[in-house]
Amino acid sequence: LAPGESAIDRPDLASRVFKMKFREFLNDLVKEGVLGAVEGFTWTIEFQKRGLPHAHVLLIMRRDHAPRTAKGVDLVVSAEIPDKDDPEQKELYHTVTTSMLHGPCGALDPSKPCTDENGCCAKGFRCSFAPEKVMRDDKYPTYRRRDNGRAVMKRGVALDNRWVVPYNPFLTKKYSAHINVQVCTSIKAVKYLLQVHSQRLRSCSRRGGLPG
Repeated sequence: LAPGESAIDRPDLASRVFKMKFREFLNDLVKEGVLGAVEGFTWTIEFQKRGLPHAHVLLIMRRDHAPRTAKGVDLVVSAEIPDKDDPEQKELYHTVTTSMLHGPCGALDPSKPCTDENGCCAKGFRCSFAPEKVMRDDKYPTYRRRDNGRAVMKRGVALDNRWVVPYNPFLTKKYSAHINVQVCTSIKAVKYLLQVHSQRLRSCSRRGGLPG
């Protein structure tokens, strides 16, 4: 980028870099199996109103690699702020605290778009503290969010583990980006992706073309 430019000033470069990173990302997931052996996968790519692309990826894990217990989920998903005093977590701490914290919103900042008419966050934040992960049928697991005193100041509010968006430490550190990782136990995840894709197709058909 030229001095003073941001990603939205150069959508051509943003798209090319995104494509290269996304190709490597799929390679990590599918061929390298960083989250486990993959049986099948699909994805959709969307462009936000400000022009930046992001992807929704669904992995169907091989039966013997699917995280079905709290211990299994703990191996692939974290929802806590890393230890900033641990040299090995320094990079991860920076990315999590700059890219993986949701809020403040709701009653703390009603101006945020995720704040609903009742003054609550539509995304479910702030979450509750949880000493350990709990598996739940037909819902996302309750991820471990310990009350360990770790917090980061953001717009005058101390955001602790209750505000952390679930992530995979390896992927977050490697790509230094917002990558939300969730363990899905419901067909709703597939329906969500198909809804997103069908809406995209309808939008493109109204414009007289199909997505590339």
